[in-house]
Amino acid sequence: MKTKYFLLTGTLILQLTLALGQWSTDPENPGIVSDFTGFQNNPKAFTDDNGGVFVFWLDDRLYSTQGAREIYGQHYNSDGYALWEEDGRLILNHSHKITWFNVSSIFNGEIIIGWVSYTGGGSDSLRIQRLDANGSKVWTNDLLVAHSSYDPSAILGFYGYHIIHDNSGYCIAIGTVYYGGSSGNRITRFTSDGILTGWYNGEPEGTQYNFGSSGLQRSYDAFDNIYLYYSTGNGAGAELMCLKVNTAGDTLWGPVSVLAGTSGLSYQFSGISDENGMTFVWQGNGVNAENLYARRLTADGYFDWSGSTFTICDAEGSQSNFYMKKSGNLYYVVWADGRPGVNPGYFDIYAQKFDINQNIYWAANGIEVSSLNTYIPYPKFEFADNNSIIVCHQSTVAGFVAQKVLDNGTLEWEVAGNQICIPSYNPFYGEHIELQSGNNVVAVWAKANPSGGADDIYISRIDNLGITGQKNIIEDQIKFYPNPASEKVVIYLPDNFINPEIKIIDSFGKVVITSNSQSAEFNGRFDISTSDLPAGIYILQVKSGIEINFGKLIIN
Repeated sequence: MKTKYFLLTGTLILQLTLALGQWSTDPENPGIVSDFTGFQNNPKAFTDDNGGVFVFWLDDRLYSTQGAREIYGQHYNSDGYALWEEDGRLILNHSHKITWFNVSSIFNGEIIIGWVSYTGGGSDSLRIQRLDANGSKVWTNDLLVAHSSYDPSAILGFYGYHIIHDNSGYCIAIGTVYYGGSSGNRITRFTSDGILTGWYNGEPEGTQYNFGSSGLQRSYDAFDNIYLYYSTGNGAGAELMCLKVNTAGDTLWGPVSVLAGTSGLSYQFSGISDENGMTFVWQGNGVNAENLYARRLTADGYFDWSGSTFTICDAEGSQSNFYMKKSGNLYYVVWADGRPGVNPGYFDIYAQKFDINQNIYWAANGIEVSSLNTYIPYPKFEFADNNSIIVCHQSTVAGFVAQKVLDNGTLEWEVAGNQICIPSYNPFYGEHIELQSGNNVVAVWAKANPSGGADDIYISRIDNLGITGQKNIIEDQIKFYPNPASEKVVIYLPDNFINPEIKIIDSFGKVVITSNSQSAEFNGRFDISTSDLPAGIYILQVKSGIEINFGKLIIN
């Protein structure tokens, strides 16, 4: 009777985890990261060193009645198996409301997470912590980087930060709101050990008390200098400024008016640095309203390109919500485009490729990536094989879709693209992230809530070949027991499994046991010793041909 109990348990666990343990490619059933009671939104995602993906988000499941939010996370291995608890692992549970957070791994696998939260009296604090691969805190104490107070700096609060790593450690530019409502950037530094080496509350850099958005970039020189750039307001016509700062907080040059002689910004801008300077892209304003342009500064703060403005797209109509990345000396930009022929109030998706010497590689004013007459899309992309890009955007009719653009500017897939999910699972505006995982691209997003805002986090793989459709699940065929196991686990497989291979993978994604039909006397049964494995939760992976199945194995 006990044997049957373990047999049934193992089978049920396998069947349940199979549904969760493979990258979903089914548009009608995208992979669920978390749909727990309450709201999950503001996803952040990045890859680990083994082709897996970390996902973090804001979640109010614990204190929804108090308006508080926590940070939860999930870790997927390269095969799409969730390594942490179903619906996510609690990462940070601050005693007060977390209003904003960011998390990244930009150096040596170190995961740095920062969050802004209300504290006593309604003031803000910005804290930093380092996480290990299991989502646990590395530092004994959270690093308090900044705290709002009227004295001595008249800081009302914080709305975010930008962070980079250099030879001196981590540099962080804090978006600061002052009493009266104006803003500014304050910069400080800390080490991988959680030691604050710069100013508490940050040192003011650039224009204070009058700016909107900002960014931070490395200068790639031997002195760990940085570029800080920001707009001088949140309205149309604002200026874009850039300055270079050293590790001591001294301004080396600037602020330089990047858009001098133009009609200024129409809100959006971006910048990417390299060893020789920095390239900026922005939406035009005034008579050039919403066209896309580029300019470049040298590492010494002078205008490159003879001070000229490079036109990315000046087609009639509006170009907005652009997204930009760099590969080598090549820049790729995608955007929402409302040129003539598109239904009023809707947008198509266009893309352009140009190099550091102002050479256009694709058609003038860009190539059409998708024409689905989409309402306010936020297109983004990730690089795939051979410098091709996979562009993703939400469509009110077609759902969340992807299109692969080859490096020569031609479309790889059918004109309609490939559907990541049906419209009912569409992302909430720009709350979607695309990133490389092994040889594929993975999309992570927060679903748009019909009642407003975002809720529930999803993840799906976008195959380089554009293949969609959930992998078939083999039910009532794979059996394993006992589970929990201590000395050994026995796995029974059906006769139609071809050259099966068994792997046991720990919670960090490391393969700890491998066994195949060539290395054992295979008769449909594997006997695997688990006596040397530490207690914990493991993944049981069963591979036969191109078929891969997963189960959860517990070792006592």
